[in-house]
Amino acid sequence: FEAFECDGQKRRFKALPVEGYFEDLQEVMEIMAFGPCKTFSYNRLRVLEARFQLHLLLNDHLELLQQMGTSHRDFYNVRKIDNHVHHSACMNQK
Repeated sequence: FEAFECDGQKRRFKALPVEGYFEDLQEVMEIMAFGPCKTFSYNRLRVLEARFQLHLLLNDHLELLQQMGTSHRDFYNVRKIDNHVHHSACMNQK
């Protein structure tokens, strides 16, 4: 399988065979099932989550001040988008 540009002359990339994908997938699955790797990853994620929570506690006021200083605050501080639209509201009488 090959993909070409619109003019059909220049080759963009050559797709690899699916067997290579499944071999790589199998290797990733084996690494994920390896107990010490899972334990290390879980502990590392817990440490990173704790560090992020500490960052939020220490710097939330600075981020709030920076947001308030933004000139286009109404665009950047969108909290909620109302996508609850009724079909009857979309129709007109014409």
